[in-house]
Amino acid sequence: MAKDGFELYRYTPELGASILFTVLFAVSGVAFVILLFHYSVKSKRRVGSLMKSQPVLRYYGTVNLAGAYVPFIFGCFVECVGFAFRCKSSKDTTLLNPYIIQTVFLLVSPTLYAASIYMIFGRMATLLFAENLMIMPARFNTTIFVIGDVGSLLLQAIGGAMMSKVTSASSGSHLVTAGLFIQIAFFGLFIINEVLFIFKMSKKPTS
Repeated sequence: MAKDGFELYRYTPELGASILFTVLFAVSGVAFVILLFHYSVKSKRRVGSLMKSQPVLRYYGTVNLAGAYVPFIFGCFVECVGFAFRCKSSKDTTLLNPYIIQTVFLLVSPTLYAASIYMIFGRMATLLFAENLMIMPARFNTTIFVIGDVGSLLLQAIGGAMMSKVTSASSGSHLVTAGLFIQIAFFGLFIINEVLFIFKMSKKPTS
């Protein structure tokens, strides 16, 4: 319990679970880096030979294609750091800095995963010559969803930091809630877009 009886946590952080998730996200992040490098090299070799015989194929450069996965990998490490500081908080729940770091990092990491999902979907539609099957113009598709994602990320990060102070805890909670609603709204719109895309593709596959 902090000063003036203000509690940072309304529960007791579990050390064992925090350690487990710290390790899991660290291992996942490293594994994704290795897999991304491996398949980027493999894809470049395979597609390079196909492009010579079938020049009509679309292909993103290795850096451009792999870049879509960077937010996802970064999110794994952000989540790892968040749980690491929750480990520290579990030993002393009155410490302010570990609480702020774990709150902000654990709140914003899912938005990084969502950003990768949006970018990968946009690239997939382009490679399949199927941009016209999306509910919004292809050139704006990824941009719109990522902007919504970044907006929700900022609100959650600011709100998470504000929740550490008794004078701004309520306002911070409202900001976090607003950020979560924005994130859910944009992700819901994305799911609708993706479901319609898959349905249209099944009815009229691209050549």
